[in-house]
Amino acid sequence: KTVLMPVGINVTEKKGSIVQKRLRILSLGRISPVKNVETVLSAFGKILSVVPTATLSIVGDPMSRKIDLDYYENIRGLAGGLPVGSVSFYPGVDSINTTSIYGSHEVFVNTTTPGSFDKTILESMAVGTPSFVCQDIWKETKYAHLAEHFYFPYKDSEALSRKIIAFFYLKQDGKERFINECREFVMAYHSLVSLVDRVISHI
Repeated sequence: KTVLMPVGINVTEKKGSIVQKRLRILSLGRISPVKNVETVLSAFGKILSVVPTATLSIVGDPMSRKIDLDYYENIRGLAGGLPVGSVSFYPGVDSINTTSIYGSHEVFVNTTTPGSFDKTILESMAVGTPSFVCQDIWKETKYAHLAEHFYFPYKDSEALSRKIIAFFYLKQDGKERFINECREFVMAYHSLVSLVDRVISHI
């Protein structure tokens, strides 16, 4: 029998309560076709029509394979069609250095093909930056209601843009409630403590 284990996220670090005056969106991870970064760019273009001061940070590198290098150039070309200065590219960073990056953005977006789970989704929420994902990671948990706000169908940039805009325009207390619930979800189901407890229970 296959047992779905917690990922084991360090939830000791948390960004302070910050009132964002500008929507800063983050995409972080290896850049390759399975990551579907074009979905982020498509959604971002729609967001700019409503929130023209929004920015997008794409953090990551392609592997040395031709398919990944070509994909990276294609992504940069798509970004070039958006307003100058709205999209910034940064090299990849070690996981131990990602906390400040998550913390300096209001939302994190992960468009990885369903079935391939990225730890970054949980790391971001643990810091206090909600993750918008195309996998219902909250299903069958006490936080299942979060899917209504942070889950979008695979490659559906229209749905992704609507949900990010809706979150951005929430009052601060509403944002903080969701931020806290996302963090509580990670603590309850994917923290280092929950991982140890599950491992012990299956020994």
